[in-house]
Amino acid sequence: MKKISLLFLMLIALTIPLFSQTSVQTFGVANGVHASGVSTSFVPTPNLSGSTYVRIGTGTGTINLQPALVSPNFGTEKIVRCEAATATSVNKISPIVGYTPSNQFYTRFQMLLGNNVGGNSGATDGQWYFFQGDGTNFSDANAFSGAQVFTGLQFTFGAGGAITTSYRNGSTWTSLGSILSQGNVYTVEIMGNNTASTINYTYGTAQTVATNTFDLWINGVLVGNDLAKALLANVANISSMMFYGVSSTANAANLFLDNISVTNSIPANVCNTIAAPVVTASPDTICVGASSNLNGVSAGNKIKWYTQSVGGSAIDSNLSGVNFPVTPAVTTKYYVEAESIVMGAPITTTFNYTGALQTFVVPAGVTSVSIEAYGAQGGSSEGGAPGGLGGYATGSLSVNGGDVLNIYVGGTGIAAVSVNSFTGGYNGGGSGGITSAANFLPRGGGGGGASDVRIGGWI
Repeated sequence: MKKISLLFLMLIALTIPLFSQTSVQTFGVANGVHASGVSTSFVPTPNLSGSTYVRIGTGTGTINLQPALVSPNFGTEKIVRCEAATATSVNKISPIVGYTPSNQFYTRFQMLLGNNVGGNSGATDGQWYFFQGDGTNFSDANAFSGAQVFTGLQFTFGAGGAITTSYRNGSTWTSLGSILSQGNVYTVEIMGNNTASTINYTYGTAQTVATNTFDLWINGVLVGNDLAKALLANVANISSMMFYGVSSTANAANLFLDNISVTNSIPANVCNTIAAPVVTASPDTICVGASSNLNGVSAGNKIKWYTQSVGGSAIDSNLSGVNFPVTPAVTTKYYVEAESIVMGAPITTTFNYTGALQTFVVPAGVTSVSIEAYGAQGGSSEGGAPGGLGGYATGSLSVNGGDVLNIYVGGTGIAAVSVNSFTGGYNGGGSGGITSAANFLPRGGGGGGASDVRIGGWI
């Protein structure tokens, strides 16, 4: 007997507010060294979309996942340090490959160029490159292919801590001069427009980026306005980025990266200012073994807590205004940092009846899900009367990235067409009414099953 007519009623919808970025790479929490060959798993998979690729060529060198630098102060938690090859066989890292494509983008990353400890001495030759575009070049062992590149940047190391920056202008490199130097931390932002129209945005003041060009911002300053793209076809989609280093004596030219994000549209407003958190402790003086609630307020932002003034890993994080309880064993000084959160449009995932447990893994950065649950309909009676509709419930559930939600979607009760056919539906539906064979009164169908969401076995 077919039992599909009512399945559309049996669902659970999870509405999840995600970060507005299309993909985010923060390099995880583990240390590691990649010293030879190719890997698609050494660098953690980016959040939201995309994959990764790293390659060490014949010119030796390494790619390293390591703690943030203390001096100079660079990165949060884990960062990546990359050594340029000694020859032209590229050492390549593609931190985000194959994100959800579009023909425009806003890319942001933190970068430091220098020696292997982030200093400005010892690296006197070699180049590091950044490319963003689309094609197989972003996950193979080759140098760049101009036809696959929209934005190309070249950073050439020189004596005395010098860096010369150039961009790929069609099929040639055009110099932007000495806008960077070794040993300094930079936030790089790129607005790329491969559409057929000019795009308007606000970065402090009104800005535009013309078709087939990109704007380059360094530490909040526009250093390149409407820079010509490379050779990627007009209006073609863009989906990947990569960095690679070559021609450095003794692998001395190092690139440090952290906090990479890409959005596949240029936001109407770009704001690089975060309000400093206002911090309180209640109580602010305690005895050994007692607890205090720390609280940081920076409206709309995420609060991260540390026991070091620079560098190191956060000991906890929460939303602005949420208490962080601590029970220090000795006198302890705590430090706080505000990190921006930009919320995108909600995304809805629907689970239909399957008759078995289903699961959902909460994406990174998500702290709450909104749930709508519909119970299943009861089975019809022996006389053909339809069963009652299932109940409906809605609410919010606090979660953390990586939590596994167990999804149970109720099944329809069995119709009462014989003495043995009145059982309840999947996930707790009750049995229908029982009468003797001599009793001609209609028997009731089985009850519909419940729909619920559980974490760790609990609803």
